[in-house]
Amino acid sequence: MPIKILIADDNQETRDNLKKLFEAAEDVAVVGEVAFGDDALQKCDELSPDIVIMDINMPGKNGIEATEEITLKHPDISVIIISVQDEPEYLRKSMNAGAKDYFTKPFNPLELVSNIRKIYSREQKKSSGVREDAPVESKVKGKVVTFFSTKGGCGKTNILVNMAVALYNHFPDRKVVILDMKLQFGD
Repeated sequence: MPIKILIADDNQETRDNLKKLFEAAEDVAVVGEVAFGDDALQKCDELSPDIVIMDINMPGKNGIEATEEITLKHPDISVIIISVQDEPEYLRKSMNAGAKDYFTKPFNPLELVSNIRKIYSREQKKSSGVREDAPVESKVKGKVVTFFSTKGGCGKTNILVNMAVALYNHFPDRKVVILDMKLQFGD
């Protein structure tokens, strides 16, 4: 069954180019197209597409507003934003609205189709409850020990490393993992 695509872009030439692109892909089918953000929400209600390709700048409701409404009302529909805007602010707003990806025009058409497949596959796995990173069942349960402080430079890394060595020496048949979650400057 092909991936159902709804194209939402106010530029007819862009919609036509996207339709031609998707016609070449055997596993992708365009089920509808609209020129306004308001119409995109209505078409999502009617057509239940898998993915909406949404332009960010449209008359009436813009792509970010439409994306937010679509992802809230239809969490099973993924939205990919396309835009001429190459500023991080638009990317951030799009992701906060619920978009799964963001492409700046002109974009690589093969990359767009590839990402559509990846997003669709990931969403299918989510809805079926299958996780790629699901832990393998083990008879031995692990323990988590956390070291933290309210300020830097007090020696928590030194304590952590010494504790890990002591645990490894005490339980040589078990594995010990150290994870430094100080994301800004952690080693």
